[in-house]
Amino acid sequence: MVAIASTGNAKSPGSVIYGHHATLSIGGDRLEILPEREFAEEVDPVSLAGLSPAGDPLEAHEKNWFDCIRANQQPNGGLELAMRGQTIISLAEISERLNVTCLFDDRTREIRTGDGRKIEPLTYGTVPLS
Repeated sequence: MVAIASTGNAKSPGSVIYGHHATLSIGGDRLEILPEREFAEEVDPVSLAGLSPAGDPLEAHEKNWFDCIRANQQPNGGLELAMRGQTIISLAEISERLNVTCLFDDRTREIRTGDGRKIEPLTYGTVPLS
């Protein structure tokens, strides 16, 4: 476990998500994807700087959504992005509730533990309420 806090420093430590294939680092106006050595051929490194929301981020997304409906275009946050985000949230919930590491295979859409045991997605009544 790593705990980082900064109350007297002008630079925030940011947020980091450590994945099996890469590390996603988000801090200030910067986003970086750094592949793990074993997956350097599969995952391209990404470094974006100067990122900042223009005005209220919710209003910007709503405007993009309605503009895309009117112009018959794909929005910034389309279905594919929503599905990927929900997959991550669902895996985190399953992992926390069952106390296991969850690995997702996007080709087969199966969830497995680190030792290869298949995990069925949670539904109402699968586990007691926490």
